[in-house]
Amino acid sequence: VWNRELLTFSGQIVRSIYDRMMRKHISSASDTQMAAVLLAPFAFQSTTPDRQIGMALFNGFLTDQDDIQVPVRTSLYEASFRLVPSSDALLSSSKSLEEFLTLPLVPFELVQNGFFSQLKSRSMMHDISNEQIVSTLASDVIGPEALIHLLRWLRKEHSENRAFLRHVLGLTQFQDGADSSIVSMKQVHYYDVFQVPQ
Repeated sequence: VWNRELLTFSGQIVRSIYDRMMRKHISSASDTQMAAVLLAPFAFQSTTPDRQIGMALFNGFLTDQDDIQVPVRTSLYEASFRLVPSSDALLSSSKSLEEFLTLPLVPFELVQNGFFSQLKSRSMMHDISNEQIVSTLASDVIGPEALIHLLRWLRKEHSENRAFLRHVLGLTQFQDGADSSIVSMKQVHYYDVFQVPQ
């Protein structure tokens, strides 16, 4: 019991260090590699020979009732990371998503860190769903670069699901610069590059 309480208290100290480090340094992290270095000490890997040691540390880390702040980017054009509560952040399932969605996404390279696996296992974070992707695209107007990334993602992840492809492209709105008009992809009749000639 004494050892478990010491480990739990150590986890609380680690949480304090995490909060301070994120507030101080994450906004200056210009790329995912630098952000990954900041997160590396908080990976919470399984401990051996006794798994309970790592669990006691992580339980202590979560003792603070405040929502854990995690680094996200919300757009292709956002130069640095910002912190949002884990309950508001989404785990990216593909690097392509970060290039066309305006959602608070934890970049795919960072999702691989054990820290996010632990938060996900405790339902403190969730993967982005297709429904969230579709509803975001329905309300956004995307530019040329974002459109290219969207098309690449559809081709890579959903090329077999013709109904989903048509649905997403049908609700996508595109604008080629601030002075040009907004074009609904629904108006484009010959965009089905996935059609294979018989």
